[in-house]
Amino acid sequence: LIARVSEQYLLATINDWRANSLAQRVAKYSLEIASWPGLIELRARLWYNPEIKSRYFLAPGVTALIITLTGAMLTSLVVAREWERGTLELLMASPALRSEIVISKTLSYFALGLVGLCLCLLANRLVFGVPIRGSASLILIGSALYLWVSLAIGLYLSALTRNQYLASQLALILSFLPTVMLSGFIFDLKCAPEAAYYVSWLFPATWYLDMLQTLFLVGNVGFLIARDLAILLLFGLGFMIMGWKKITKSLD
Repeated sequence: LIARVSEQYLLATINDWRANSLAQRVAKYSLEIASWPGLIELRARLWYNPEIKSRYFLAPGVTALIITLTGAMLTSLVVAREWERGTLELLMASPALRSEIVISKTLSYFALGLVGLCLCLLANRLVFGVPIRGSASLILIGSALYLWVSLAIGLYLSALTRNQYLASQLALILSFLPTVMLSGFIFDLKCAPEAAYYVSWLFPATWYLDMLQTLFLVGNVGFLIARDLAILLLFGLGFMIMGWKKITKSLD
């Protein structure tokens, strides 16, 4: 028993000596390294926005929001208004083709959206000082494509519901609110719950804002821009085909 107690005391003494010796050596070497001037200097910086200016992230989101309002919200009323006023029969009886009716209903809003886009880009650059590190032509092409997608969504909802109030509410739920909540405009999607992150893929605003922030803050990242443009093109074709099928020269 005495031998075992003596052994425990001896082991405890050796362990304490080892710990103190290691701590002293670490402290000694730390002081020596700290005394070396200019050898190691750690700096933490954020990529593409080192000054952490929130307007660099919010200004592109506001651009997407304005285009969504101009495209989906306004276009969602055009066909439904004709149904409610009883003037759609005149369009059906006219010699105008279905394609001519669709173009006439969307062309003015497309021009209005382009004017709003140009004003947003000027405000981003001149008022808020957001850098444009990518191609300005790609920004215009991508924005025009997203505007076309928004017009297609609004046109489809207007032809589907045939009611202005219902069409505007659906446009609010399916385009405006996702642009605010699920596009990365306010919340970083990578920090969102996994379910919300994957649900955001179902809305074109997510891909447009990703493209816009890339072109503004990062530059011409080819595979990202091509991916976002391709997805927006698929959204536009899908909604335009569905809207085309709903707009028929028939009262059925």
